[in-house]
Amino acid sequence: MKCVKACPYDRFRKEVRGTKELDIGGKKFTIPLTNKWRCFLCYFEINPRFIPKEITEEVAIRITNHNLSRLPKWIADNAACLATCLPPSLRQKNDTLYPNSIARKREMKDINPAEAALTIKEKAQKAGLDLYIGSKEEFLQKGINLEDYLPGASTAVLFGASYSDGFLEMAVKERAKNLLFDLSHYLQGFGCYTLPASRLDENIMRDVFAIPKNESFAFGHLLTAMPLQPVENVITYSEEKKNLSSAEIKSFILAQGADLAGITSAERLDKLLASAALLLAGEQTIIMDDMPADMADWGTQKDKGFNVKAVGIEKKKMKSLNDYLPGAASVIVLGIHYPYALMERAGKPPAENIGPFYNLNRVMPVELSSAAYDMIRFLRERGYKAVAVLDLEGIAWQREHISSRFPAIAAGLGELGWCGKVLTPEYGFAQRFAAIITNAGLEQDALYRGPKLCRDCMKCADECPVQAISKTEKITVKIEDQVFEFGKVDSLKCEWAKRFGFVGKEGPEYMGSRVDFPPPAQITAQTINETLNKIRKMDDIERKCWNISIERCMCPVRGLESGKSNN
Repeated sequence: MKCVKACPYDRFRKEVRGTKELDIGGKKFTIPLTNKWRCFLCYFEINPRFIPKEITEEVAIRITNHNLSRLPKWIADNAACLATCLPPSLRQKNDTLYPNSIARKREMKDINPAEAALTIKEKAQKAGLDLYIGSKEEFLQKGINLEDYLPGASTAVLFGASYSDGFLEMAVKERAKNLLFDLSHYLQGFGCYTLPASRLDENIMRDVFAIPKNESFAFGHLLTAMPLQPVENVITYSEEKKNLSSAEIKSFILAQGADLAGITSAERLDKLLASAALLLAGEQTIIMDDMPADMADWGTQKDKGFNVKAVGIEKKKMKSLNDYLPGAASVIVLGIHYPYALMERAGKPPAENIGPFYNLNRVMPVELSSAAYDMIRFLRERGYKAVAVLDLEGIAWQREHISSRFPAIAAGLGELGWCGKVLTPEYGFAQRFAAIITNAGLEQDALYRGPKLCRDCMKCADECPVQAISKTEKITVKIEDQVFEFGKVDSLKCEWAKRFGFVGKEGPEYMGSRVDFPPPAQITAQTINETLNKIRKMDDIERKCWNISIERCMCPVRGLESGKSNN
């Protein structure tokens, strides 16, 4: 009964409502029905001397709020219950770390350090990350004592990769994080103490992998008590070009999780981009100062230290392939489909269901980045240069559906709806695209020549809360003998509602916010800043914390195979 005696919050003695019997796999277990609000106070390490005799939800919250400002950030990692509530068979003295403290007993399993290191190497290679496994003696020579970070540490496992652009940064960081969890779970399965991440200096990582300070680099590391065999594995790429077919490329990228894949020649796409740049020359965008990577998400928060403000308005400048890779020969376009229900339920009860669609638009760029990262590695291993981008045209913002729309139609993946977004015969509106520019000469796909997908219902224009999409004026682009038309968009009105989330119907009202400012007759940097200041002065509940947009111009068209393209 050591758990009963050791609990400083008397969870097993006070306010116990009897016991409950559980039958698990034919075995019966008896557990006490304890007052979990006492555990709540333990979790936040509230001093047990100041706890009243009776604990209710109201009392627990009042005590915690009173002490919240003085609580350290690491409280949950040191909660007493993590040790004292362990069954006796799993407890041991933790003299190595903290004298007389209780820790979970480790069941050490036999392991061959060389085999474990090989498994770790294979996991890193699969993730596409460089790997370095070094002993504590090696790090002592660098002036670093691993035991300062993890007592008993024998080995450090470092992994990471450099990247050339912000789009691939998402993939590299996500893979480093996932590999960290995977390796930690793998090593702890042998009963070894493992510390996933520490305050090991980033410069150590750069030195190990010979990454210059001016080069972008994402990494992860862990320390473990397991004496692993040293390994150094830096991924290298061939300079010898190998023959590649378009079928091989598309087969590979679909195997990486993409749902759509198409290829266009650089010549075809360059002509389309040049034509579109002239037709869209009147579109403008708002230029922001001190804007974080996640666009307007932090623009109206009062406590994040960003002095976000509009500094001007300028015409959008469409990029060309030469801006990314001089001498480009082909562009590979990949698409990932998302469930129809996410857009169909957006803005509808319960709780106006905006969260899933918002999170979808945060996750999709990461998923596209991951698939593109694999494709880049595939091309580089075969001697070709390649650059991956989310928004090839350079005129969209991160979570907007117009990203890489012209490459998608040039690669034969679909047509443009009146809303200006790509509609595909497979999924209608419900997908996002990314593009990979390469110097590999590949056979391009035919343009889409199937049944018309957009039915000109004008729902996109009707649903737009600021009437940014014209019902009468249109933009016409031509690729070879194919003509694509879409409605003309007032880009400043669109940004006011969708990028900045100033209009309630575009998203804020569905999360309980009272932010709702219709666009003025003339949108300027001054009107943007005045609106930002109004929102900053609003009550914390009334104002929005995040720029949540549901893109009311979403097209209802589904893919032809679903049989609902006209519903």
